[in-house]
Amino acid sequence: MELHQVIEFYKNGRQTSELYSVLFNQQKKSVYLSGLTGSASALFIAGYYNQFTGPVLVLLGDREEAAYFQNDLENLLGENRVLLFPSSYKKPYKVDQLDSSLVLQRAEVLTRINKSDNLVVVSYPE
Repeated sequence: MELHQVIEFYKNGRQTSELYSVLFNQQKKSVYLSGLTGSASALFIAGYYNQFTGPVLVLLGDREEAAYFQNDLENLLGENRVLLFPSSYKKPYKVDQLDSSLVLQRAEVLTRINKSDNLVVVSYPE
């Protein structure tokens, strides 16, 4: 089975169709997904990627979870369509130690959002 067939199979599922209806027909701006295991949420985003009309922000619990999710999406969509928006600080909750490479990465993400309509930005609360 090819990767695009897996994405289509997941996209055509009953629960996915219901979620699609909530997102696109009822003009919801945000949705909280729970109970999904493995890469199911990444498959959902990949299935509907071409129908998003602007940048999509995906918030995950922590940096590690966000990095794994970004990797899953990059494998499904390609590297140029998924960005990680990191925290500016070296260590969580230590706001006195900026990491210049992370600040630069954040600036790059913001620049790419301004230039492109169809991106997925993955981040975390920190």
